[in-house]
Amino acid sequence: MPQSHERHSSTGFLVRVALLAAVIAVMAFTPLGYFRTGFLSITLLPIPVVIGAIVLGPTAGAILGAVFGVTSVIQCFGLESFGTTLMGINPVGTLITCMIPRILMGFLSGVLFLLLRRLFGSRFGVFAAACLAGPLLNTLLFMTSLCVFFYHTDFIQGLASGKMSSPSASPSSESTA
Repeated sequence: MPQSHERHSSTGFLVRVALLAAVIAVMAFTPLGYFRTGFLSITLLPIPVVIGAIVLGPTAGAILGAVFGVTSVIQCFGLESFGTTLMGINPVGTLITCMIPRILMGFLSGVLFLLLRRLFGSRFGVFAAACLAGPLLNTLLFMTSLCVFFYHTDFIQGLASGKMSSPSASPSSESTA
C-alpha cells in the first residue's frame, strides 16, 4: 500500500508543478507577466515560482524557476529588445543570466521558507518573508549575473550612464566578459 501512496503523491506533485508551469508560460507570453517600461521589463513571473516553492518545496521552486528561465531565453530571440541585444553580445552569458538566477531564486525561496517555518512556525511573517525573498533574490541574482557577463560592454555602460544605447546597435565593438 505505501507504494501506491507514493505513486499518487508523486503524480500529485507533478500535476501541481505542471499547472504552475503552465501559469508561468501563459504569463510569460501575454501582457499578464511583464510590465514593459521602455527598454526594460518588470516581471511578475516570480509569483508562481515562489508559490510553488512554498507549497511544494525547494525542488518544485527550482523546476518552476527553470521554466521561468526558459521563457526568458525564448524572449531573447526577438521578443524583447534587451534580451535580444544581450544574446547578440554574449549568447552563453545570456543563457546563464536567464537560467541560473531563476533556478536559484525558486530553490532558495523554498529553502528559506522551510528554514523560517522551522524556526518560527507557520506564522504570517514566515510566508511574507518567503514571498518577498523571491522577487528580491530574482533581482539580486539577475543583476549580479548581468554585471558578471555584461558590465564591461558598451551596451551596459551606456545604460548605466543614462545613455540609452540602441538595441539594434552592432554588438561587435562590445567586449564580452
